[in-house]
Amino acid sequence: MKKLPVIFDSLSQLHKAMGQPAPSHPLISIINYGEAQFDPKDFEQGHHPELL
Repeated sequence: MKKLPVIFDSLSQLHKAMGQPAPSHPLISIINYGEAQFDPKDFEQGHHPELL
């Protein structure tokens, strides 16, 4: 199965998909991957189900 790229419209969407709080600045994003809560299988269709 071919993997599709995951496209986010904003950094806030990326943070939400990874279980992180929204960034405090629109152009700067810091993600603590140690606290990220996501299942890579959620992104197999090229999107996160909660962001549709």
